[in-house]
Amino acid sequence: EEKVKQYGNIVVCVSEGLRFSNGNYVCETNANGLTDVFNHKNLSGTAKFLEMQVREHLHFKARAVELNVCQRCAAHLSSLTDLKEAEKIGYDAVLFALAGKSGEMMVFERISNTPYSLKINSVHIKQTANLEKLVPLDWITENDVKQEMIDYLLPLIQGEPTILYENGLPLHIQR
Repeated sequence: EEKVKQYGNIVVCVSEGLRFSNGNYVCETNANGLTDVFNHKNLSGTAKFLEMQVREHLHFKARAVELNVCQRCAAHLSSLTDLKEAEKIGYDAVLFALAGKSGEMMVFERISNTPYSLKINSVHIKQTANLEKLVPLDWITENDVKQEMIDYLLPLIQGEPTILYENGLPLHIQR
């Protein structure tokens, strides 16, 4: 309320993992106890819940936008690196499945940043399920990111693919 008075309009960005001070996830309020196959709580709806709270309690116009939707709608903005790697890991996964292998997940293993190089391997699903890999905290400062993070991320956004269009829309499937 104070920031709206100060600036007129504000944008608030929150994670689906946002919690109340008591430790409960904000989105649990709307989750109806839904869990995934690993018994993780359904962490979606945080933005919509907060939008409704702002409307009800502060009486401000509010709009919730889930960034994953924007990302999926802008696949034509993917980097050439991302597209090539997605095709390669998908191809390797199909070969893996055709060989009768199961219960494993295909993974990228970074070999080097300069020159950028990686390899694709597989790991048993138990080595990845219920685990998370975090960005090293020493890559982040209070207001920015350090060179180590830039060096890690930069190769992933390199290259601009040639996009074919038909009737003004990106043509994703080519025959």
